[in-house]
Amino acid sequence: NNLPPVAIAGNDTTIQTNQNPCNASLPVTITLNGINSFDPDGTITSYVWTGAGNIANANAATTQVSNLFPGNNIFILQVADNAGVTDNDTIRVNIVGNRPLVNAQLIPIATLSQLRAGMSVASAGNKILFAGGYTGNVATGYQRYSRVDIFNISTNSWTTAELSQPRNAMATAVLGDKIFFAGGVEGNYSSRVDIYDATANTWTTENLRTDRTYITGAAAGNKVLFAGGVVWIPGIYSRGVDIYNVLTSSWSPDSLVGRPPEEAVGMSTTTVGNKIYFAGNASDWWAWDYGNFSSTINIYDASANTWSLSSLSIPRGHLAGIAVGNKNYWAGGVYRQPPGPFTNLVEIRDMNSGISTFDCLFQPNAFFSAVLKDNKIVFFTSDIDTPIYGSDNPVKDKFDIYDITTNTWSIGVLPFHIYGASIISVNNTIYIAGGFVNGVLSNKVWKLEF
Repeated sequence: NNLPPVAIAGNDTTIQTNQNPCNASLPVTITLNGINSFDPDGTITSYVWTGAGNIANANAATTQVSNLFPGNNIFILQVADNAGVTDNDTIRVNIVGNRPLVNAQLIPIATLSQLRAGMSVASAGNKILFAGGYTGNVATGYQRYSRVDIFNISTNSWTTAELSQPRNAMATAVLGDKIFFAGGVEGNYSSRVDIYDATANTWTTENLRTDRTYITGAAAGNKVLFAGGVVWIPGIYSRGVDIYNVLTSSWSPDSLVGRPPEEAVGMSTTTVGNKIYFAGNASDWWAWDYGNFSSTINIYDASANTWSLSSLSIPRGHLAGIAVGNKNYWAGGVYRQPPGPFTNLVEIRDMNSGISTFDCLFQPNAFFSAVLKDNKIVFFTSDIDTPIYGSDNPVKDKFDIYDITTNTWSIGVLPFHIYGASIISVNNTIYIAGGFVNGVLSNKVWKLEF
């Protein structure tokens, strides 16, 4: 009849420091306090703290922790009572460097026709499409959707359409007035490519050469490329490239080289001129061992139909990438096995000179996106909702803002936690749709202002 103890590690908190988050020589020291833990019918006989940094006395109710760096630091307190029964509590300490905080607004403008997360989003002409998506989780199972919500930004009106298959985790590519939604998960993996003509408001379908998901897509010249992904059949198809020529409406096969033998997933895909860059790799993330990492950059020249190779400064995958002018910005990503597998490194490469400079996000981040507004790059929140097997858990109510004109950083502060949402910038306006808001599935569409 013994009642269990109650562990109280304290409230999650954010600490603003005076240090630059890129400066690894100035770690932060904090105090953890579990003194409010109690046992309703006995006494607390032991305390055990585990977590980041250097814990001075892991068996004390109150202890200092040193060597902490900007980012989301997680600590677990386990207490035991005099009968040997234990209880755990978790505290997250988000350390923010010396970058200014900017209050961001999410202004609601519409409601999606269905609640869902993980939609693929793209824009052509005056249309923005939010396609597919899912509800559910690993414990409850997933429901995939074929619904497409179409926003006409000229008339401020909404219509709906349906994909040929319900699915999520699709790749997108845009060429002219056509949007391509390729592959994905629809129970099994899919080879389907749904093509939307924004001018004619019509749909057609094509097929990849094999079923696959978590592929990446891009377009340049008259070519649309879909590369990598997870497949049922290992080997060349895991690093395969399907090239669609819009002039001849024909497909040709190709492959990525210089990569690990496992699936090529987690690549950042950007386009500068007629060249498409497929950067990085982190295979097997769905199994949470993150597989092999690669620094390879496969470069496709659409005008010459040729390939070349380059490399990132470090191997990593599931990074955010964006091209602005003649520069590629590669940020964050998974770069090592757990614990603490995410990085905050930002590599900025001038594609004319081939020279890279380096900066950093305010916290390690991965599985996230980058968009542009007012010459400012927004690196939005991660799609990872909980830390798994020692993975990082970036905060979901803040995002990085990089001003490419002044080369300065700030941190956008959201009014609530959001993950799994779709984000796109069109005509200098950032739209965010669906996802989870404070852990609850949403069907809202917002404009992001800051």
